Amino acid sequence: MNDGNYKLKTTKSGINYQHSEEHKIVVLDFNSAEEYIESCLAETKKTGIDPHEIYDEKWTYGSLKNRENLVEHLMVGKASKKVTKFFEEYRAEVERKLDVSSYLGVGLSSKRVRRRSDDGDELNIDRIMTNRDDYWDTMVRDNRRRNIRIGINFTLNADNDEMEFARLGATASVLADVLTKMGNAVEICATYCCRYRGQMDKVHEFMVLFPIKRSNEPLDLQRVMSIATNGILRDLLFQMKEQFDFASSMGQQKEMSDNAKKKANVFYVVEQKEHRTTNDSVDALDREINRLAENFDYDQDYDRNNFK
Repeated sequence: MNDGNYKLKTTKSGINYQHSEEHKIVVLDFNSAEEYIESCLAETKKTGIDPHEIYDEKWTYGSLKNRENLVEHLMVGKASKKVTKFFEEYRAEVERKLDVSSYLGVGLSSKRVRRRSDDGDELNIDRIMTNRDDYWDTMVRDNRRRNIRIGINFTLNADNDEMEFARLGATASVLADVLTKMGNAVEICATYCCRYRGQMDKVHEFMVLFPIKRSNEPLDLQRVMSIATNGILRDLLFQMKEQFDFASSMGQQKEMSDNAKKKANVFYVVEQKEHRTTNDSVDALDREINRLAENFDYDQDYDRNNFK
């Protein structure tokens, strides 16, 4: 998605990005995990030289051990056994404490609408008197299905292991499951949003996003779990450091700004600050589910063009 505040640009390796001087942000919006991986490794494939040398494989890849496994897991959407075990346990505990069943049937917009037909529940005398054929009325309930996007901000500092990535994914999967059971179409996107430090003028924030669940797809827990890996950031995204003139690391961990959330078009972003424990996650999810049920405007212009 592009708008008047964002100018489309391209790096020397052919990576497309958007830059807004007004909002002081750079945005890389990919159509898939595959496109994200290919763009991150574009310079290596182009020159044959790895621009980001790996010094600590355990810190970089966690239980996946190397780039080959990292790319394979992200491409097919699967997680390591270690991550899967933690993810499932954390998800189960959040679901138990949240009492998912209590939200079912909440928040769907429904209104009774009178339909004209050849048969139905009651006769319409006015149409009978005028010799109309469609003289039956049927009352139906018109449900309006909402499309909602959730973000998972995998911007985590170096002292976080893959279990912290898994905690965010597990929480997002619970929220997606509840919102779907409430009658909504749910999208999930992986996001990276850091405080930029580097040579690019008028850039304070740097954001990457790509989809891991589209609204017409079922919730695939393995695919959500697949982004629970240090390497999604510490190997892949670090490959782009020189392309965007970062000073040293890949920036500082931060929560997504309102401008970044608006650009990503997300209803809610699962971020580490609010999800350090299961109790934290339960409190945050309960708040967001009720906010959605009570305040969501069905007539708002909710742009869903980012996921093609």
